[in-house]
Formats: sequence, structure tokens, C-alpha cells
Amino acid sequence: MPAVSIDANLFWQIINFLILVVIFKKKFFKPMGEFLEKRKEMIKSEVEAAQLDKEAANKTKKEAEVALKEAKSEANKILVEAERKAEDRRDSILKETHAQREKMIKSGEAEVEKLKDSARKDLEKYARNIAAELAEEIIATKTAVQLADEAIDRVGEGLW
Repeated sequence: MPAVSIDANLFWQIINFLILVVIFKKKFFKPMGEFLEKRKEMIKSEVEAAQLDKEAANKTKKEAEVALKEAKSEANKILVEAERKAEDRRDSILKETHAQREKMIKSGEAEVEKLKDSARKDLEKYARNIAAELAEEIIATKTAVQLADEAIDRVGEGLW
């Protein structure tokens, strides 16, 4: 017997197989191929959309980083300006305080001078009054002594 024998059953099985292959090819391979092609196109478009989204996200990220750097720079400028204004304000307050202090010192010195002048005038007036009183007392004492001497002299002259 030969190793491969072709009989009628085998022939019809081969024919049936070929018919099934043709039917599958027309009915299943073509729609499945179309389905796979559509799926492939959909996946490709989604990958492209994802790539575009990724690029847009990167662009937005870079813009955000630039905006953040600008905001930090602006914040630093504002901080420096605020420090400068505070320093200027402090200096003006110090100058104003020194000016007020000098004004108060001059006013106090003027007041002290007025008080000195007033005290000097009062002291001079008091000294004049004391001198006048002393002079009056001296004059009164001198006159009393002189009157007593004169009276003694008169009495003494009248007796002798």
C-alpha cells in the first residue's frame, strides 16, 4: 500500500475544505479585515490625538513655568520696592523725629532762658528790696543814734 492513497472520501474532504476556506474568506476574512483595519485606524488616530495632547501639555507646562518665573521675578521686584519704601519711610520718620527733638530742645532752652531771666529779675528785685530795707534800717539806725547823740549833746550843753 502506498503511504498516501487518494480515494474518493479524501478527494471530497479536500473539496469541502477548499469550499469552506473560500466561504470563510468571503464571509469572515473580509469583514474581519475591515474590522481590524477600522480598529487599526482608530488606534492610530487615538495615538496621534494622545501625541497632540502630550505636546499641548508640554507647551502648557512650559508656559506655566515661564509664567511662574515671571511671577517670582515680579514678586521679588515688589518685595525690593516695598523694602526700599520702608527704608525711605524709616529715614523720613527718623529725620522728622530728629527735627522735632531739636525743636523741643530749642524750645526748652528758650524756656530755660526765660525762666533764668525771670529768676534773675526776681532776684534783682528782691535784692533791691533787701538793699532798700537795709538802707532804711541803716538810715533809721543812724538817725536814731545821731538823734540820741544830739540829744545827749544838748542835754550835756544845757547842764554845763
